[in-house]
Amino acid sequence: MYCPSCGKDVSSGLSYCNQCGARLSGPEADPRVLPASSFNMLLGAVVGIPFVALAIILMVMAALKNGMGFRDDMIFVVTFLTFLLFMIAEIGCVIMLITRTKGPKQKRTAPPISELHKMEEAVRSLGSPTYEPVPVGSVTDHTTRALDHAFPKDREE
Repeated sequence: MYCPSCGKDVSSGLSYCNQCGARLSGPEADPRVLPASSFNMLLGAVVGIPFVALAIILMVMAALKNGMGFRDDMIFVVTFLTFLLFMIAEIGCVIMLITRTKGPKQKRTAPPISELHKMEEAVRSLGSPTYEPVPVGSVTDHTTRALDHAFPKDREE
């Protein structure tokens, strides 16, 4: 099972996502409603793709004409195929923008205390090791022993 908010993998028994705290159970969300951030990103893509496409097409035309010496008909074919690629991307984004609606901004609320206790018990029941902070030693801890003087066995100190 995956969190609908952040997309992280969560176990099926949880009511809230361990990563972002979004509610996992409850009424099913409408798949046509996008979170506000995703909707805004899609809107930015619809506005930005034509400008990016125009810049890339002009660069491809200039590179093919001046740098590589292609004939005009070959330049037209490559430019037209690049235009079609960006047109398909633009149409896809516009269709998604038309068929989806902007959802409300999601407030990240903390789960109730009882839910937190259930999540802690679930984590403990997994038998996973706990990770305690380990003090970090000096870089030279292991190297100074190698640099100690070696005395011959017959010499006494």
